[in-house]
Amino acid sequence: MNEQETVKKKQGRRSRTGSDRTRYTYEEKLRAVKLLAEEGFKIDLVSEETGVCVSTLYVWQRQYRKNGEQGLRG
Repeated sequence: MNEQETVKKKQGRRSRTGSDRTRYTYEEKLRAVKLLAEEGFKIDLVSEETGVCVSTLYVWQRQYRKNGEQGLRG
């Protein structure tokens, strides 16, 4: 993903309450977790590539390990 795509992805992602908290789709979460689990990428690299903070990736990884793909759904 190049820099322009990353910037576009981060724009316009306000929650319904109007906060600056970023919401990620199930597909985005699954892609990030699979990069970690199946592709073996380091968490710092996945964070940089996806724009998701490391602590959030750890949470998703734990949910995925515990409940599989269903753990990443809302």
